Amino acid sequence: MFLILKSKKVSNGRIFNSIQNVAAISGAQNNCGAVDINPITSKNYYRLKMIDVNGQCKYSPIVMIDFSGKNSISLFPNPVNNFIKIYTSEIVQILNIMDINGRVIKQLSPPAENKYI
Repeated sequence: MFLILKSKKVSNGRIFNSIQNVAAISGAQNNCGAVDINPITSKNYYRLKMIDVNGQCKYSPIVMIDFSGKNSISLFPNPVNNFIKIYTSEIVQILNIMDINGRVIKQLSPPAENKYI
């Protein structure tokens, strides 16, 4: 089993909380992913806790992702019916549209240097 862990700060305590559990396939290389639906507008720290069938644990290195709001995206209308307009402050190479469970339902590759999708 994999636990996706998140910490708002990496300080003396390095307190991480579980945000998602992912089942592992025994004896196989596992790939897992998660969507943090509540990132803070700052630096977010993540790591994996890997739990073997015998109960032993290993931890991945800590990874920092900065959600400081330098980039912006606008989506409309909300709720979406038959179409969606997307505007970004940055050039997008690939855009994944996901459902609430993090499953990709549509992948788009907008034209080069186009901030409107």
